[in-house]
Amino acid sequence: RLIAYEKAEIGALVEQAVFDVAIGTFADPPVRSIVTPLFEERFVGVARTGHPALDKPLDGSGFAELDHALFTLSRDSHGVVDAALLAIGLRRRVRLSVAHLMSLPDIIRSTDLVACVPSRAAARFGPDIVTFPLDFLGLTPWTVQMLWSPVSRQDRAHMWLRQALRQVCQEERTSFN
Repeated sequence: RLIAYEKAEIGALVEQAVFDVAIGTFADPPVRSIVTPLFEERFVGVARTGHPALDKPLDGSGFAELDHALFTLSRDSHGVVDAALLAIGLRRRVRLSVAHLMSLPDIIRSTDLVACVPSRAAARFGPDIVTFPLDFLGLTPWTVQMLWSPVSRQDRAHMWLRQALRQVCQEERTSFN
C-alpha cells in the first residue's frame, strides 16, 4: 500500500510502524531508525516538446523568466531550485504547485510551464516531454534513501521487502547509466 504523508512526520510514522519503509531524503532521521542509501539522483528541467524557450540553450536568467510548475510535498512554494536561483540573484515564477509528481506530465505536455524534477521521474514522463540540464544552477546530486525501523530487522517479510526495494533501485541505476 502506498500512503500519502507529511514529510515532517515520516520518521514518527516509521517508528510507529504505520509505514514499513519510507523512501526519500532524510536529513535528520529519527535516532531509532536505520537509513539505507539506495541511489544517487539529480534534478533536470522538463518542458513540452517544441517549447519555444528550448530553441537555444538556457542560462540562469532565461530559465528564471519562464513560468514554472513546482512539485512539493511540503505545501510550500519554494525549494532547492529557488535557493540556487536566489544564490545567483534570480527568482523564478512558480505559477502552479502540485503535491503529486505524476500529475506533472499532463500539465507540462499541455502548457508552456517548465518544471524541475528528479531525472528518473523525468525519464518516465513520455516522448512528448523533453529534459534539459540545469548545470547553471550548480545543484549537487543527492542520495535517495530507505528509512526503516530496527524493530523489523529480523522480520522475514520485512527483510524481503527491503531486499526487493534495493534490487529494484539497483536495476533502475543500471538502466539509467
